[in-house]
Amino acid sequence: MKSSSSPDSNRGDRRIAFSAMLIALCAVIISIYEGYSNRKHARLSVRPLVTISGAVNENGSGWKLGNAGLGPALVRWFEVSVDGRPVRNWLEFGQAVGLPPAVQYRYWVPQRATAFPPQEPRELFWVQPGPADQVLRSTQAKITMRMCYCSMYDECWLATGGPNVQPYQSCPELPTVVFTAHRPDTSTRQP
Repeated sequence: MKSSSSPDSNRGDRRIAFSAMLIALCAVIISIYEGYSNRKHARLSVRPLVTISGAVNENGSGWKLGNAGLGPALVRWFEVSVDGRPVRNWLEFGQAVGLPPAVQYRYWVPQRATAFPPQEPRELFWVQPGPADQVLRSTQAKITMRMCYCSMYDECWLATGGPNVQPYQSCPELPTVVFTAHRPDTSTRQP
């Protein structure tokens, strides 16, 4: 006896096969979307947000660097300019703004490849109340500080001290003058 299949049963088999293929395709699309969403969430959950701000209070004046984000900021470069001219270190900075000789100040230089964790703002440069404090207060508008920083996923942004700064601007190339720590000399200002 010969067995034959009817046209209706073939159509039913095709519908089942097509439905199974459609369900598998939907599962693949959902898996890809979930993977994309998880990677995006992971990047956002460790994104740093660096701020550079001038500060003036009863303890003096200067600039502070903070990371209000969720992850560490990896420093790519740091730059300080006075009247649009880059300076090489805090000693040169003090001379450019006209700080009195032998002034005492505290400073920190964010070095390349340093990981700056989320924390309260840290002093970049600070002077106590007095003549140097008055000089800084009167020259703050001439001073620009910029830092290129990256997340752990190598997404990079520019932090700039000043008003109306948008977060998450892209970093330009390395500046022509890279700011570094100066070596203290007994005949010059001491940090």
